Amino acid sequence: KGVSQLTKKSSTLGTIPYMSPEQIQGLEVDHHTDIWSLGVVLYEMITGQLPFQGEYEQAVIYSILNEELESLANLRFDTPVALEGIVNQALVKDCEKRYQKATAISADLHKIKILDSGVLSEIQLPEKSENSIAVLPFVNMSAEAENEYFSDGLTEELINWLTQLKDLRVVARTSAFAFKGKELDIRDIGNKLNVNTILEGSVRKAGNKLRITAQLINVADGYHLWSERYDRELKDIFAIQDEIAREIANKFKTDYRDKGVAPDVGYSPSIGAYELYLKGRYYFNKFSPEWINQAIDSFSKAIAIDQEFAPAYAGLADAYVFISTPLGTLESSVTMPKAKESADTAFKLNPNLSEAYVSLGAIATFYDWNSGRAHHYLKRAIELNPNNTNARLWYELTLSLLDQDFNEALAHLTIALNLDPLNLLIRLRMGYIFCYKYDFETAIRYFQQIIHAEPGNAAGYHGLMDIYGMMGEYDSAMREGEKAVKLGNYAVPFVSILGLYSARGGKTKRALELLSILIKRMETEYVSPFWIAVVYMGLNEEEKMFEWLDKAFDQHDGNLLYLFAPRFDPIREDDRFIKLRQKMGLNK
Repeated sequence: KGVSQLTKKSSTLGTIPYMSPEQIQGLEVDHHTDIWSLGVVLYEMITGQLPFQGEYEQAVIYSILNEELESLANLRFDTPVALEGIVNQALVKDCEKRYQKATAISADLHKIKILDSGVLSEIQLPEKSENSIAVLPFVNMSAEAENEYFSDGLTEELINWLTQLKDLRVVARTSAFAFKGKELDIRDIGNKLNVNTILEGSVRKAGNKLRITAQLINVADGYHLWSERYDRELKDIFAIQDEIAREIANKFKTDYRDKGVAPDVGYSPSIGAYELYLKGRYYFNKFSPEWINQAIDSFSKAIAIDQEFAPAYAGLADAYVFISTPLGTLESSVTMPKAKESADTAFKLNPNLSEAYVSLGAIATFYDWNSGRAHHYLKRAIELNPNNTNARLWYELTLSLLDQDFNEALAHLTIALNLDPLNLLIRLRMGYIFCYKYDFETAIRYFQQIIHAEPGNAAGYHGLMDIYGMMGEYDSAMREGEKAVKLGNYAVPFVSILGLYSARGGKTKRALELLSILIKRMETEYVSPFWIAVVYMGLNEEEKMFEWLDKAFDQHDGNLLYLFAPRFDPIREDDRFIKLRQKMGLNK
């Protein structure tokens, strides 16, 4: 009682960063405040930093009262999902919604110790390398804003060059580009990306003249380890990239892993082709339908100028694969042969190009449904470049969808997340793997992480819709699904899955509305027959469902690989379902 009275008179009891909201506000305190303080300690133990911070006391108080927690997984990629849930519940600002007893925290921690130790023993987490670097997007200092493609492209190329250095962990593009245009302290960026050095710089391009600056910064103290300015001709761009890479190699006392697969293998494309290639990558990395055709056009023009330029063929293959899956805007039987032709050419021109093997592996998985071939290509892609995050993402899909080897798939995703800690697609796929393992609660936590990190991300809501639907919680599935379709601009898979669970949840009228949207869109654009079949499955119209699944089979539609997902459990024993899987060569 004495403590409560002192608090009401605004006395500062305890250290401010560990104080609960009710304690700060001078309200009566009890054991809920101890639970909050325990949550702060747990958060600090896991991440090495306090959950609520500020440069002075009032700033810390404001943060505790008003700011949301940063996701544990954003700060430490290997945080078990269930552990994050425990910490979050201990740090709920409303004390009545917090854990009510310390024994409940102990019980939940005991559960996670049993549950996640098994998972983590199956996934060998990569050791943190002493040598690690993130290349932040180089700033476009050119007079023309359209030259941004060049500064972005140079950044991506430097990332690719640095991945060829021995014993150097290089953060992948997605996570590095998450800081584009943001004014953040280098130390904060380094902590978020778990690296000890940052490379940043700028590019000024005027005609054939280049001015490139580069600085290598030590995250611990913010000091420059090395800096240089290059005033060169555009034709010298490859030499500049090599010089920067070698300077960094010298700082880390390393060299290229294999001279035979280093970026300077002896072939330099024409500058015109190279600029078009950078434009193609710039458009491709927007990952949206309105830009993908421009990427194809740029890669094609680069090839027309220089028919020996292997990366341009690999880029073209990537774009065609992307149109087929996951974008699904063109029929697989149309796009995948084009992708294969481009990837084969890239491979013939440069048998050591990791990206060519990734494309071939993706085609073997989603078009040929050939596990052995996919393993061959994707393993080789990873051998050539262990830092190739895309290779590990595609390999996970092969392992999950063709082989149902979920533990090995998780291992590759864990490595990918170490290389690319802010890549939400990796977390999305982790969520789905736990879904395939029927561990729905863990899957939910991964999808919630995505929404927490990016509230407007439709994929996170789509994942929640799918999980709740598989659990039979159709009202929750429909609630999250309506958010997904609106945020995702009525993307075909979102509409289809919402139609499935609307039908299963008794909202037949809404299911039919969604089905009509998909069928109407088929008049003006490609819609995969697979997604039509999914809605008919929800409506229990099995004849129509299998009719549309057969159409998908005729098109070699890669979406058919999702047939083993739990949402198809109600029809799994149907002879027609079994026959379809056998025709695809999938007997598991």
